[in-house]
Amino acid sequence: GIVNLTTRQSPQLTASLTTVLDRVDGIRYFLAACDTFFVAAPVPDDSILPGKDIVRAGCVLKGDTILFDVFKKTNLLARRIENKGTRSFVFENYKNVQGHRMPFHVLVYDSGRKASEYQWSAITFDEKLDDAIFEENRPPKQ
Repeated sequence: GIVNLTTRQSPQLTASLTTVLDRVDGIRYFLAACDTFFVAAPVPDDSILPGKDIVRAGCVLKGDTILFDVFKKTNLLARRIENKGTRSFVFENYKNVQGHRMPFHVLVYDSGRKASEYQWSAITFDEKLDDAIFEENRPPKQ
């Protein structure tokens, strides 16, 4: 993925990585990008989350309805559903990081199957990055 961003080898991977980078700020991105928001009907239980513990809101982004399931007790994001309902992101193991509650475990389901899993041992903010890390995987100039 890192190499693809610098050389544009795969249009599909480039589009996917661009979407991930656009949405890295989570709900903040959708608040800025969408102009239609709504509260959804009560959520039924499913195999991942009990409906009684969450409330659902949504927005419309470029013709796709994005749903947000939020834990009633904590007001933390439990799940985001997008891509016409085929992709779900489940957010777990929230910890306090410099005054921000951050999920340290994220599961991604695509068409009902686990597609990816991310787990962090540490998250930091406002860290200075050395430009050299962006050159590590860049292919040599031809």
